[in-house]
Amino acid sequence: HAAIERCRTRAREYFAVHRVSDDDTLRWRHSATHDPARDPAYLLYGTWAGVQGSVLLDGPQAFDADERRRIATGLGRYQRADGSFMLPALGDRDGHTDEYITFHCTNYAWGALRALGVATPNAPAFLEPLLNQEALAAWLARRNLQRPWTEGNNLINLASFYALLGEE
Repeated sequence: HAAIERCRTRAREYFAVHRVSDDDTLRWRHSATHDPARDPAYLLYGTWAGVQGSVLLDGPQAFDADERRRIATGLGRYQRADGSFMLPALGDRDGHTDEYITFHCTNYAWGALRALGVATPNAPAFLEPLLNQEALAAWLARRNLQRPWTEGNNLINLASFYALLGEE
């Protein structure tokens, strides 16, 4: 058990060092080399990882009410009016579409908010078309299975959205 506790301590220290705090938000750098002044958008990646890792380590008590509010405010900076989350001014996309990145960012940001016990500020209107059986069939028909990693992630993220909507 001592080795596990040492690992937990090192993980807590890692998350603590990567915190980026201001008066209104609490976010995390996504790596030791991440420069938030140069790439502020990537605080979204760091924040969902910081939240999920901290909650995994310490449970719901990982954050007090004010920290949860500040984290939600920080994540909310990346949420669009349609309820989806997206990195602004994203550079290299590695060939990924806006849809792929939107689904990816939204799924992880929702997961972080859920781990905090905080509702998303904007309802997921971007999913409304995919709640219709005909529109979903058309969306599925447009999948390019020549890119199995990308399309597999699109399918998994959409399934996750359906699961989360089913729990509300």
